[in-house]
Amino acid sequence: GRLDCSGTAGNSTGLGACSFSSDPRFAAYLQQHGIGAPTPRDAFTLTMSGVGRDLIDAMQEIGYARPSAAQLADMGVQGVSAEFVRGLARSGYRLRSAEDLVAFKIHGVDLDYIRAMAAIGPKLQHLSADELVELRIHGVTPEFVAQIAAIGPQFTDLSADDLVNFSIHGARPDLIRAYASFTRGALKPDDVVSM
Repeated sequence: GRLDCSGTAGNSTGLGACSFSSDPRFAAYLQQHGIGAPTPRDAFTLTMSGVGRDLIDAMQEIGYARPSAAQLADMGVQGVSAEFVRGLARSGYRLRSAEDLVAFKIHGVDLDYIRAMAAIGPKLQHLSADELVELRIHGVTPEFVAQIAAIGPQFTDLSADDLVNFSIHGARPDLIRAYASFTRGALKPDDVVSM
């Protein structure tokens, strides 16, 4: 689309008007790819968020279900790009839908986070999309996991569920370290949550 603006500005104020016209070629491209024509609002959002053919092509290359024009607009607003979609696919993540891609962006699940978590241990190498989002929602960072792993061997191979439970129940590394120092025998993740 195209945004045409005119007006005057000066002394920290401005006054003017803008008009938007959608690109009929892009609307035709969307229809050719089974997405349908965008509403005027969706066309404006697609233009302002920079969604173009590359994102649609990336999704089709990887085999995603066809997004609607509204879903594409949501993806653009949240910063889902062709590079993001392709990068996830190269890392082994082909999510179920456009909504999942948006959820990853909203909650900060990016390639750096996925790689950092996978580097910690085997149980964190092949996390599902839902597990990754849940870990981010509950503030589980790679640093948090590394601090817990450093406490002892029983904490080096925790599951995503264990880590989420720790976070939900306020089991911070210093508290777990204190429990471990006063507990006879191996302290188990379930014991930490119970305490």
